[in-house]
Amino acid sequence: MVLKAGDMRNYVTIQVATRTPDNQGGWETTWTNTYYAWMKATPLSMSRTLDEGGIKYRKAVEFRGRYQDDTPTDTYTLTGAHRIVWNSEAYTINSVVTDEKLSEITVIAYV
Repeated sequence: MVLKAGDMRNYVTIQVATRTPDNQGGWETTWTNTYYAWMKATPLSMSRTLDEGGIKYRKAVEFRGRYQDDTPTDTYTLTGAHRIVWNSEAYTINSVVTDEKLSEITVIAYV
């Protein structure tokens, strides 16, 4: 299925985990914006559970987009070190499927 330009209505931020010194001899992980992209976001599932810390919500979303000509190819290689920020929520990347024939990328992520 070919992704149409009109379907990509969601502006997302791709971030990468970066280790920075914490001035106490250790390291902390911070998130750095790598690039921005228009993608199609499709909610897949939502759930909520009650545990000791209170109610926890979990959402799974499929993000589909195209490779960008102005983005280096190695930057578009999404891994577990990356995350997607959309609607002020940070989504952990669970799986990435690329279709080089169509120049498309599909990402399954959850929050």
